[in-house]
Order: sequence, then C-alpha cells, then structure tokens
Amino acid sequence: MSYRDEVWGRDGNTRWGNLLDASFDHLRKVSPGCKVDDSSFDVDKNGLYLFGDPAWKSYELKFGVQIVEGANAQIRLRLSESLKRWYTVDFLFGWQALGIARVDHEPNGKGHQKLSVVNLEMVRLREYKVEIAVRDLSITTYVDGKLINQATDETLTSGPMGFCAWEAVARFRQPQFRVLG
Repeated sequence: MSYRDEVWGRDGNTRWGNLLDASFDHLRKVSPGCKVDDSSFDVDKNGLYLFGDPAWKSYELKFGVQIVEGANAQIRLRLSESLKRWYTVDFLFGWQALGIARVDHEPNGKGHQKLSVVNLEMVRLREYKVEIAVRDLSITTYVDGKLINQATDETLTSGPMGFCAWEAVARFRQPQFRVLG
C-alpha cells in the first residue's frame, strides 16, 4: 500500500509500527464507542481512538477506512492537550469530498476552518487505502495511491492523532504509523 516502505534520516531508518500493537499501549486511549480487534477498530459517533504523544511534530499514517453508516470518517491530527484544537482529515461522504480543516473549540476560538477540500467519489462499505503525511507545517493526503490534498498551516505544531466519526460508524483497518525525526 505504501509509496515508501521506509524512510531514512540522520537517526537511521524509520519503519512502520502497528497502532494496534500492545507494546504501544502507553500511547493509546480508547473511549467508549470504539470496538477494537487484532487488525481493525470501529468508531461510532461517540468514540475516539487517540494515539500518540503531545511532542510529536512530524508523523505519517496509513490505514484502510470504510464508512459503514452515516456521514463522515475523521482523522484528527496534532490534537491539543485540551482536545479542543486539532487538524482534521475528513471523509465528507455527503459532499463526496476529502477535506483538511483546522478546528478550534477553545473559548474565542475560530471554530472550523477548511484548508483544502477536493472532490473524491466515495461508496459506502468500500475500503479506501489512505496515507497521511504530517510534516512540519504541511499535511498531505493520498487515497488509493493518488495525491488528494495538500495544506500548509502554522497554527498547531505538535500533538497526537485521533480517529473518530461524525454522525457515522467508520472502520479503520490495519492502522500503521511512523514518527519522523
């Protein structure tokens, strides 16, 4: 699925890790509304599968996603410690589009600001292969190997990721990550 199996840098190579691997339990919080098994997790409108570290600046994700029912599957990136600010990659099923937005629900926050929205034909229950690169000020998305979105924003500089659904049930299969130094 990946456009690259490993990346190289000053610290050597960085390989993919499995988000469901028990050795990463210290990086994970799973709320009610999530059903987890060995290879996937389902998230309903009340669930959040939170993963990562507040210090993470640059990371990549890859996974399969299905919209089981409802409207949107979402991936939150660089979540603030208050969990009230983040970037979201949003499968906008009703619009047939993939969007990247900055969300700020802090007092006097600016709410939901779309940074990139690109048409993407979607079919319920079909699994889409997704890769997301969060590097410095940019967020780039690929679906089924094709570049979809690119956005640049300097508001949020680090934080973990979260998987959720808005008025929906979404299935995330074989989720993997790697932190870039």
